[in-house]
Amino acid sequence: MAIEQKELYEIVKLSFPNATVKIVDLVGDKDHYRIEIIDKNFVNKSKIQQHRIVHKALDSVLNNRLHAIEINTSSN
Repeated sequence: MAIEQKELYEIVKLSFPNATVKIVDLVGDKDHYRIEIIDKNFVNKSKIQQHRIVHKALDSVLNNRLHAIEINTSSN
């Protein structure tokens, strides 16, 4: 259970091509990450809605290659 930071970044950018994305490996084991996404598509969406969108984008790796993620989203 692990995913390279570069691969995770590419997955995020597929769903949020115009976003500013920052990914940090929190403990160096390639399955605990902090993901920060700034995207205009989050305008007028609650944090819960924003995080659901991110979870959906990460669906292919969320339960089998990532152990833990911290998500921070913003529209600006």
